[in-house]
Amino acid sequence: MPENLLTDAKIRSAKSTDRDWKLSDGGGLFLLVKPAGGKLWRWKYRLQGKENLFAIGGFPHVSLAEARAAREKARALVKQGIHPAHERRQVKERNLEALEERKRAKESSFAKVAQAYLAEIKPVFALSSYRTKESRIRKYLSPKFDGMPMSAIGVKQIRPLLEECKSHGAWAALHVKGDLSAIFEF
Repeated sequence: MPENLLTDAKIRSAKSTDRDWKLSDGGGLFLLVKPAGGKLWRWKYRLQGKENLFAIGGFPHVSLAEARAAREKARALVKQGIHPAHERRQVKERNLEALEERKRAKESSFAKVAQAYLAEIKPVFALSSYRTKESRIRKYLSPKFDGMPMSAIGVKQIRPLLEECKSHGAWAALHVKGDLSAIFEF
């Protein structure tokens, strides 16, 4: 079936009726015209023997060229056996999680995160290992970072701390670096 059958003029002149109707662009892409006047891009495809419908967006927010590009991206996903809607949902969830993580990191002070980290690891670690870790955090990290938000702690603050720890021994610096990494990953 030929593709790219629609033009902007055809789309803009499409009028709503008393029921849904479609304007086809070919290749499974069509514009669904709703009775209330909405115009929605949809792409019909088959995956694993089943017919599926992928919602691309509304016109004019999503232009004809953007809808065609979205169809091609979705087509590439289908060729890999991936449902485009599932992939979009996963990307959205990952973006939301990353945003929440950044927000949480900005709002949290080092002291709060370190306390939460220690509370989390206490039941997992042997008592002696936990006390050693807690002591290192209290001795080396808390004096430098307790009043700071996590987002303000960077290489400029960490490097001098690790250099100072090296004067107490390479192992001390290595363990402090590990503790700091664990707190940031928490």
